[in-house]
Amino acid sequence: MNNSKLILGVILLILSIYIIITDDHQWLPFTLLLLGLIVFINGLIELRQNKKSRVGYTYIVIFLFVIYVAIDGILLRFSS
Repeated sequence: MNNSKLILGVILLILSIYIIITDDHQWLPFTLLLLGLIVFINGLIELRQNKKSRVGYTYIVIFLFVIYVAIDGILLRFSS
């Protein structure tokens, strides 16, 4: 799990630097998607450590919202 978080974090960092340097904001929904996956992994780790953890469930709810916003942004980008 920690390796996945590290790999997603590095990809997110590279993509974010690319967006800042090139000022190409069409990739922002994909960075949001990667960030959501990192939050989801954090939620799974938290739930594995403590099954009754509110923080783990909160992470999962945040993940679902972020994924909804990211997919909405991606669909809006391709529809126009």
